[in-house]
Amino acid sequence: SSGINAEWPLRPGQMIPDKSTIPQWIIDRQTEIQEADGFLTCVGEYNAAIPPALVNMIDHFPPAAFRHRPCGIFTYSMGSGGGIRSQMPVKAFLTEMGMITVPATVKFDFVHKKFNGETDELIDTDMVKYVDRVVNETIWYAEAMKNHKEAKGLPSA
Repeated sequence: SSGINAEWPLRPGQMIPDKSTIPQWIIDRQTEIQEADGFLTCVGEYNAAIPPALVNMIDHFPPAAFRHRPCGIFTYSMGSGGGIRSQMPVKAFLTEMGMITVPATVKFDFVHKKFNGETDELIDTDMVKYVDRVVNETIWYAEAMKNHKEAKGLPSA
C-alpha cells in the first residue's frame, strides 16, 4: 500500500467517540490487520528500547485487531547488539496486543553491512537461512492457528 501522508489523530481510533471522524487510512489499515493471518515485525533499536513510532502506530488499533495471530520478530542496529535490547520489550508489547510471538527471531548486527545499499537485497548469505527460519515458522504458526480457528473457533472470554 502507499505511504501514509496523513495527520495522526490525537488518540487511538477505538477511543474516538464519533467514528465518522476516524481518518480513512486508519480504517483501511485496521481492515488489513484484521484480515492478516500473521505478522512479521522489523524493529530497529531506539535508545535500547522499542521505537516510539512503532508503539504509536500499533496503539492506534485495538488489541482485538491483532489477537490470536502469530508474529515473527526481526531486530536490527548499526552496532554489535543487532537490536537485542529491543527484542524482549517488543515481545512483551506484541503479546499484550494479543499476538503470539514465534520462538525463532533474527537480529541484524551491523545492519548497514548486511544489505546492498542500492537494491536493499540481503547480501549476508549466512543471514538468509535465519530469515527463512523466522518467515517459515511464522507461516507454519499462521496456518496452524487459522486451521484451528476454522475448526474450533476462538476461545470464549
